[in-house]
Amino acid sequence: MNATTTLDNECLNRVRGWFEARGYVQVACERARDGHFLLLCRADSLHLVYCLPGNPMVSTIEVEACAQARRRWHAQSAAIVAPLRFTAAARREAQRQHIEWLAV
Repeated sequence: MNATTTLDNECLNRVRGWFEARGYVQVACERARDGHFLLLCRADSLHLVYCLPGNPMVSTIEVEACAQARRRWHAQSAAIVAPLRFTAAARREAQRQHIEWLAV
């Protein structure tokens, strides 16, 4: 297992644990270009999480990828989880798309 895989797994486990502690159940997990999409469910509502463990700067590209996956899976809400920073444009686009951003 290489360092990137270890980082991915650590981030995914931390994100899963955080959401599971809040009553979410994982429905699906899909590998994405820079991370993973997690589809979670709570109270019959789907929530998409785009986990980007090694991405040093989240841009509008990642926000748009999250929005597209959200539409594809018909999720009612979405969040992007990344370890570092979000560009100003990414924050604006996330707000416009009603996507939450969480730094871990």
